[in-house]
Amino acid sequence: MTASASDYRWFLDYRLLVDYGYCAATVPGITPRRLLDLLEARGRATAPDLDSLIGASQDAFEIATVDRQLVGVRAIGTATLLLQANGWVGVTDELMRPVIDDHEVAAHFLNVNGVDRFHWWSGRRERLAFEPLAFSARHDLDDDVASETLAALTDAGFDLDDGDPDSPTASAWALAENLTGVRVTEDQLAGPWLTGVVTFPGQQR
Repeated sequence: MTASASDYRWFLDYRLLVDYGYCAATVPGITPRRLLDLLEARGRATAPDLDSLIGASQDAFEIATVDRQLVGVRAIGTATLLLQANGWVGVTDELMRPVIDDHEVAAHFLNVNGVDRFHWWSGRRERLAFEPLAFSARHDLDDDVASETLAALTDAGFDLDDGDPDSPTASAWALAENLTGVRVTEDQLAGPWLTGVVTFPGQQR
């Protein structure tokens, strides 16, 4: 079964995440605690629901700097979903490198200024990197991209003939599912979440 943008239009109702920014990463074959270990996350706690996670993320920004960001993680079967309100840990290669070295990762990000990114790492290297809001097959895809990857993009709603996707953010969620095989449902987004603070390179922990 493949996912399309229509499968994730429910996410667009979460206006605090869509309007003010979010980052999500799907990582198959890892537990939430192990993911936090690889990210060297500190100050671990539990957020019982999504509102609590968003509130904790906002509090972290107010008492620290953007160089220290709170992430929430939760299990989805044998995979883990990482979610941030107004953050970008999941799309930062240097931070995610310990995860990427042993796991597939599909991550996407959107901020309050309408800047967005999608990254897919597999086999220890980056396979896809583009802006969902401005996807262009001519500019964003390598000539040797696999047919399975092209199918995953098309099914998610990205037009290989450079037409604009109807719902780029929903399509990003669908593409993450098509690439990793991990479906995220609205009920799963509700929580609970294990949280931790991740420090960006060059900053004192």
